[in-house]
Amino acid sequence: FLFPKMEDFFGKIPSSIYLREFEVKIDKKGEISFWVSGFSKTREHFLDLIKILKEKYQEVSFPPGILLKEAEIDFSISFKIK
Repeated sequence: FLFPKMEDFFGKIPSSIYLREFEVKIDKKGEISFWVSGFSKTREHFLDLIKILKEKYQEVSFPPGILLKEAEIDFSISFKIK
């Protein structure tokens, strides 16, 4: 049941975003949490990714200081599957 959810996530990543690492956890309640780190060439592309994630997933979070950079953004994001 996990692979279709992961495929869905990876299919939604804009081509301008590069992922470096990801981690998936399933807790005792069966909730699935993701953590990803990556790189975005611009803030606009990063915000596009955040918008996509917020539409599809819950508890999307990232360090707000990331938004201060306009380009060359290293990021990490965590979220849960609905």
